[in-house]
Amino acid sequence: MRRLVSGMAHELRNPMQAISVNLEVLKSQVGRDAPELWTELERFARAIEINVRLLDRRLELLVAAAGRGPDEKLATLDLVRWLSDVAAALRWDRSPPRLVVEAAGDERGVRARPGALVVLLEEVLSAAREATGEEVRVTVTWDSAGAALQVPLRVAAPSDWRSLARAAGGTAEAGAPSAPASLVLRFPGA
Repeated sequence: MRRLVSGMAHELRNPMQAISVNLEVLKSQVGRDAPELWTELERFARAIEINVRLLDRRLELLVAAAGRGPDEKLATLDLVRWLSDVAAALRWDRSPPRLVVEAAGDERGVRARPGALVVLLEEVLSAAREATGEEVRVTVTWDSAGAALQVPLRVAAPSDWRSLARAAGGTAEAGAPSAPASLVLRFPGA
């Protein structure tokens, strides 16, 4: 499966790269030769750029999830970005119960295995959404050791979540006494 997804991603990234390169040529030539026309076309060019980047990020999630396994390497990741990307890819940022990501403090990278992280986030966030009909607010905080992702859940961390968290390079534990109805996923800082 890993080879199939990786090969398909490569085949999708090639035309995406061609779109980006040709868009840059178009911007340059039309901007130089017909600036008044470029003024009318610029918003369409921006929409193309945004959507090519979005496709690339969705492919990154798909390739990461398909590439997970015992030999997956740790990488420095932006936890908030990956969390937001998983939520957006599954439309959880728009569909009820909506998932809201809050970052408190100094954002820094964490060390995690990308594919295992995608799988862990999908499992835990899906459970949090199913447990409530209301908006789900997850919070990422940082300290000297790394990042903590607090997810509102009224259940203790089942063993499969703890093993998924370990596979991703982190840990899963019950929330602090001040927030007992939560699960905390911790990842070491980069």
